[in-house]
Amino acid sequence: MQLQEAVQLIQAKFVAETQDKSEGPEIDAYHEAFEKYPVVMEVATYCWSDQIVQQNYEMRKQQAAAGQGGTPPQGTA
Repeated sequence: MQLQEAVQLIQAKFVAETQDKSEGPEIDAYHEAFEKYPVVMEVATYCWSDQIVQQNYEMRKQQAAAGQGGTPPQGTA
């Protein structure tokens, strides 16, 4: 399994869960991949979550620069 494929499975599962789905092909594919490739899926989960954090950081930074309120992000990225 390639890392990008694993990230896509995680994204698909996330979308399904946000739509209150607890069953379906996305969920099944995620669980199957996690059973077969646990390390790849763990790394993919970290990569995907880091992408989300970076996107939120950039969004807050842009909002602060545009004067839309919010607190400028702290730390380095």
